[in-house]
Amino acid sequence: MTNSPLVSICIPTYNAAEFIAETLNSAIAQTYSNFEIIISDDSSSDETAAIVASCQEQLGDQRDRLRWLSHDRYGVVGNWNFCISQAQGKYIKFLFQDDLLRPDCLTQMVALAEQDEQIGLVFAPRHVICTDQASFDPLYINITEAWSKLEPIQSGLDLLSDPKLLTPPFNKIGEPTAVLIRTEVFEQVGLFDINLVQVVDLDMWLRIMTQFKIGFIDQVLSDFRVHQHQQSNQNEHSGQSWIDDWRLQFKMLGDRAYANLPESVKQQLIQACVDRITTTYENMEGTRSQLSKTNHQVAELAEKVKDLSLQVQYYGAQAKAAFTEIDKMQAAFQATKNQLSNTQAELEESNSALWETKGNLERTQAELTQSRNTIAAMESSKFWKLRNKWLDLKRSLGLPATD
Repeated sequence: MTNSPLVSICIPTYNAAEFIAETLNSAIAQTYSNFEIIISDDSSSDETAAIVASCQEQLGDQRDRLRWLSHDRYGVVGNWNFCISQAQGKYIKFLFQDDLLRPDCLTQMVALAEQDEQIGLVFAPRHVICTDQASFDPLYINITEAWSKLEPIQSGLDLLSDPKLLTPPFNKIGEPTAVLIRTEVFEQVGLFDINLVQVVDLDMWLRIMTQFKIGFIDQVLSDFRVHQHQQSNQNEHSGQSWIDDWRLQFKMLGDRAYANLPESVKQQLIQACVDRITTTYENMEGTRSQLSKTNHQVAELAEKVKDLSLQVQYYGAQAKAAFTEIDKMQAAFQATKNQLSNTQAELEESNSALWETKGNLERTQAELTQSRNTIAAMESSKFWKLRNKWLDLKRSLGLPATD
């Protein structure tokens, strides 16, 4: 490309340590050479600064192409606008801290933008990377296909007149990473609206459409990463997205930034708002009826809980009495157990005495047996026989029969 205007790659960051190195490398690897990188950090508390410094060192003598700007907390949208204020390029290419650029992204987008000075924005399809099991509605994957017709260069007012403009997905352009913006555009349409949260980018694309031509490249030139900690996911879960939709619709109907909005679109918006209000009211009525039923069910449940509470108190008292009785029985059981232990000790003592008595009896019996044997031996001896005859003689003579 003979004419290579400066492009400011703007990377707003806040606690971007997880992906910032990969994001920066995708910017540095651009085939388009005339660019600067502006990293506007919103007071990160992680290792973002150290990682960026390391990447900057790898640039060697071209490290000045990367500018690190750390500041107080401006908030998400405030940080975007600060990036714009610091950009020196003819074009601004936003690159969010989680996203990636394909190598020829700048080359192709700048080439198209340079074909017509009235082109305020160039966009292209992006590839969606889902990480951390993050949920992402399939409706928002191939969003550029939701237009009725796209030309490489066409009037923004033509896109605003597209009959599918107000049908989902409402953002048919994409996230800031998917677009290239001519810097002077912001002088005419203003900066990003800090009063919006979820549809900030869509509001800007619509405002640009009211005053500029739009360029489209039918080729994937960036990667949009979706993860659970992403701000847009948090907004969706908090209900901010629903509120922002209302804010944007009313802004499109009354803000002077949308003065060029086709009347047909305004009428569609009014009808969409009426339909939405009607649906919301019907849903509220249904919710109110359901709430009444729920309150009745809660009251019935409260009565049941009350009855259960009384039963719990009754059975609690019964259980307390039972536990008291069990304690008494346990004490009696322990006393009986102690008494049995004492009786067993006495029995063991008696048994010991009995065994001792038995031993004595056995010894006495042995001595008695021995005495009997001695007497028997004496009676069978000659002396004993002479004694008996002597006694018989004494008795026959009338003498006392004694020894």
